[in-house]
Amino acid sequence: MRIIKRILQIVVAIIVLIVVSPVFLVSILLIVITTRNNPIYRGKRVGIGGKIFFMYKLMTLRPGAEGSIKARLLREGDPYITPVGGILRKLKIDELPQLLNVIKGDMNFIGPRPIRPIFYDYFLESLPHFGDKFTIKPGLTGLAQVMGDYQTPVIDKLCYEIFYNTHKNIFLDLKIIVLTIKLLIENIFARAKKL
Repeated sequence: MRIIKRILQIVVAIIVLIVVSPVFLVSILLIVITTRNNPIYRGKRVGIGGKIFFMYKLMTLRPGAEGSIKARLLREGDPYITPVGGILRKLKIDELPQLLNVIKGDMNFIGPRPIRPIFYDYFLESLPHFGDKFTIKPGLTGLAQVMGDYQTPVIDKLCYEIFYNTHKNIFLDLKIIVLTIKLLIENIFARAKKL
């Protein structure tokens, strides 16, 4: 069953990459034109069992920003985010390269979100059961993402992620997929109204 799930995830990731390739290529072009920067970000993240892997995203930050940000979350309108990056983040287009992480086997489509190592050490010491988040592979989306948002408190996200890890099943996965698509569509329409 695990092999079938793995093959299915690879096939779906490849299909999605092909379908979204025009959006992906236009986004890369916009990043290069507006920032003259490498369009793909490759950053260390903590995944299953506390293992470090490199997660891919489209570059949405100014060069050298991650070193300056340190251990804090970004906020909307943060000066470290480029104008194009702000749009890509809002529409979640910056997450598209993580399909490569799914193909590589670092991530699943659904699971707890991976975190930066700087947060891992701190929360492992300060939050009970934080290590329980890392019993399965991280995901592109998850229960915490559809029930909360980027600014949801860590303790609330952890509760959602532990709930998912202990109750995961095909029906919960389908619900998360539907809610993720709904949120993406809402973000697109919200952004379109502002233009």
